[in-house]
Amino acid sequence: MDFKFCKCDIFLIISVIFLGVLSICVLLFKVDTFEARAMGTQEIVENTTKQDKPQVLVVEKEQTYYNIPLEEQYQDFVFEMCEKYSVPVDIVLGIMWQESKYDFMALSSDRSCVGIMQINRIHYDELNKQLGITDLTNPQQNIESGVYIFSNLVHKYGDYHKALVCYNCGENGAKDKLTSGYSNSVMNYALNLREC
Repeated sequence: MDFKFCKCDIFLIISVIFLGVLSICVLLFKVDTFEARAMGTQEIVENTTKQDKPQVLVVEKEQTYYNIPLEEQYQDFVFEMCEKYSVPVDIVLGIMWQESKYDFMALSSDRSCVGIMQINRIHYDELNKQLGITDLTNPQQNIESGVYIFSNLVHKYGDYHKALVCYNCGENGAKDKLTSGYSNSVMNYALNLREC
């Protein structure tokens, strides 16, 4: 058999090879991008040494902070707790704003609710047992308690508004309510944070 190629055939073969190589490069880029996203707040950066041996360096991405009256160290802790308990940061920040205007020393008029997330003292024993909480006036313990309670309500009811109503009124006080002025206020605050 004798194969003869014309210029069109050669061009077609080169084009197919080029597209194949290009497809492989795109696929490899997508895999690297997926792996970088899978690492959460880190990205993978490849670096080549003088010996041309590839190394993988892990570089922390710069955290973006909200322009709210809450110090960055506490915003970091809120991000960490929201990731741990699988709830949206902006809604938790909305709860904090609605409950205490970000005041760690907030105390309800009847003195039953404490701190930035206004944790009711009736939850203390359960929080102590489940999380080892010993001081609801401690900022980190108060934040973790509030995120934990909210997360449980979200997972139980499957609805942010219902979970917020229960967070505010207690589950007995929220029996037939699916939404409230409180839940609407928190969700609007969260929406405003997302748009900033």
